[in-house]
Amino acid sequence: MRKRLLASPSHPLLLAALAAFAGGPLAAGCMAPPLDDEEVVGEVEQAVETCVTIQTGVGSSSVQDALLHQGYPTTNFGTSPDMYAGVYTAGGALQRSLVQFDLSGIPAGTPITSANISLYVAYATAPTDTVRLRRTTAPWSETTVTWNSHNAAFASTIEGSFTAGSGARTVNVTSLVQSWVDGTYPNYGFYVEETANRTQIKTTNVSDSEVARRPKLVVCYDNGSGSSTTATTSSSSSTTSSSSSGSGGSGGSGGSGGAGGSGGSAGPWPGTGVGYSAPISCASNANGAGNNCGSTSDDNCCGVLNVPGGTFNRANDATVPATVSSFALDKYPITTGRFRAFLQSGRGTQQNPPTPGSGANPYTNGVDTGWNPAWNQYLAANMTTLDAALKCDEWDSWNSWTTTPSTREKKPIVCLTYYEIRAFCAWDGGFVPTEAQYNYAAVGGNQQRPYPWGADEDNVPLRAANDCLADGSVAGNCKNTDLVEVGIFPLGVGRWGHLDLSGNVYNTTLDSSNVYNYQANCVDCVRYDNGDVNGNGTITWGGSWVAKLFKLKNDFRAGYEKSARRYYRGGRCARLVNSGMNEQHPVDP
Repeated sequence: MRKRLLASPSHPLLLAALAAFAGGPLAAGCMAPPLDDEEVVGEVEQAVETCVTIQTGVGSSSVQDALLHQGYPTTNFGTSPDMYAGVYTAGGALQRSLVQFDLSGIPAGTPITSANISLYVAYATAPTDTVRLRRTTAPWSETTVTWNSHNAAFASTIEGSFTAGSGARTVNVTSLVQSWVDGTYPNYGFYVEETANRTQIKTTNVSDSEVARRPKLVVCYDNGSGSSTTATTSSSSSTTSSSSSGSGGSGGSGGSGGAGGSGGSAGPWPGTGVGYSAPISCASNANGAGNNCGSTSDDNCCGVLNVPGGTFNRANDATVPATVSSFALDKYPITTGRFRAFLQSGRGTQQNPPTPGSGANPYTNGVDTGWNPAWNQYLAANMTTLDAALKCDEWDSWNSWTTTPSTREKKPIVCLTYYEIRAFCAWDGGFVPTEAQYNYAAVGGNQQRPYPWGADEDNVPLRAANDCLADGSVAGNCKNTDLVEVGIFPLGVGRWGHLDLSGNVYNTTLDSSNVYNYQANCVDCVRYDNGDVNGNGTITWGGSWVAKLFKLKNDFRAGYEKSARRYYRGGRCARLVNSGMNEQHPVDP
């Protein structure tokens, strides 16, 4: 990837917009002397590489796919939730599949730095068999293509292959995508085939519970060159999400204003609608926004871990059971470094609010519909205003935000509002978790853990930042060292590998707090106060660096105004099912 340095060195990315909660005011005497903090936000490095995720339900472009069945040579299978490669067991008829991704958003002639296609294998009769990808050589439509029209429409060169196996299968197809973008070949998509046996692959037409299993193409390219695209495209019901790993400087032509800057157009949000994607806030590998988090400072600050769904008792109360679908959740709270990346992209204020509908939590039975334009008024007017607002502790003892990058980049970002958390998660390819989702992850599902790690309440050794103990001092001796970097207490790990589910900062959730009673016997429930999406309160979980230990317990929750700024409140993003890694950690009593 080539980079152009516009001014000062790259600012570490800062992640803003996630869920948190504070369980009450600070203990008396927790004050520090004022600190002069009048730095001016400088310009930042512009990373020329842009990454685009093309998948139905993500962004603004299109994907089409279809099954070709020799046994039904004139039948179109373009609306099926499944397609196949191999041999149909009944009668030995061959089966092939076509997948095409719209590349019209990538300028023609642009150097492609990487391109990877992901297909989800639901079942394979021979898991060790090889499934091959070739270039399709004739145009087609998802609604009309048949075996007779396209069974022989493929090039002889194998562009990539994967072992059938099961789950998501990813193949590097950089060379082929480059040839499409260059115009060497028209983009008619991929031809998927297997010699024998049979592999079942999910299509764009899966149910809402399987959206992460739709075919996906992630393309990264150097946008420092190229003009308009000439790639052949097709229309369908899919979308594209693009994300630049940096932003232009203050007032730069075509760039986005840095934190506190003005001028240059920030460009469109990375996708319309829900806009799901892998986290983009760690693209620069900056401090707090790369592979430098955790107790050993070498873990991915943007790590994502899967949470298998199930039924549990909310707040460990058997009278309020609930069921949660499988989803994924960020391993760590949003860091200052990740939020900085968000602001450097030109987002976070009224000058470039989220796209309407972006950041919708898809596991709410349609209740959450994403960003509401009526919320734009609750964002800061501009970067200068937001920069000041993020320093909500007037003495600067417990703020994690600084105008320019500092030693606080790996600390969780605090002083965020509910709306900023939602905006960050939408930009970063995720969404704010519901109260049920967050509590489910914290209790370990049906393990019903009293704390994320188990039942231990000794605070020796420390499993989470609480009661101003994190810096090794005595309880209640509150200093600016008590808000600590994310993930430094590995003994506090949750069942599925998440850290800081309790302690350090309260975690903001999607649910409104105007009606405080739990919903019970519900599936993927969220409380929007009887439909009032603009309810002025929101639920937070997990306690904080200053909270007493009992507030870290999985039965304690608190409510705050959505626009309130607290130096003990933060959050983390949730994501689509199967978008993360799988971990299991036993109870540590």
